[in-house]
Amino acid sequence: MLTKRQRIMFIFFVIYFAFTLFSAALSLNIDVVLSNLAVLLFLAALYLERNINSRFIIVLASAMMIVSFIFSLGSRIMMMSTPIVMIELVIDILFYVSVYFFALSFYQRSFFIKKRNMMIIFLLVPQIGYTLYHITLALIESSIFIQFYGTLNFMHMILSYLLSGLTVAAAIITYISLVEKFD
Repeated sequence: MLTKRQRIMFIFFVIYFAFTLFSAALSLNIDVVLSNLAVLLFLAALYLERNINSRFIIVLASAMMIVSFIFSLGSRIMMMSTPIVMIELVIDILFYVSVYFFALSFYQRSFFIKKRNMMIIFLLVPQIGYTLYHITLALIESSIFIQFYGTLNFMHMILSYLLSGLTVAAAIITYISLVEKFD
């Protein structure tokens, strides 16, 4: 029997997996699936929380996401001249610090420490706000984007912003709030 928390994490996993397959089909490139593998593993481990190996999979997926971010820093350092890039970098660093602390809490099964839970959620708020800001800007200028990219690509861009920016953050916040509520 699945718990409410597992059902919600399964929904996160299915939505992100469907989006990943849609993106791969749209771009005709299997690398899209491989580049999203860490997030898919992360969401699958949250879904399979009762499995004895889920703790290790969360740590592995978190490490994969953090290492991928570190490797992407090389290209970002070249563009450090603009303040927007600096803000994005700080927001991303805060996000990956929260992913680290969440993986640590999940591995140790220590979600009863309220200060750490609040810190994780607090570190995720800038990521959520910045993603919603990008989506708002894209929707405001939607006529320009639709003329330039086309309707399908515009919808894919909005879904990409929404899912890539919010899925892990929303899953972490949902998981923490449900653990605190039911455990």
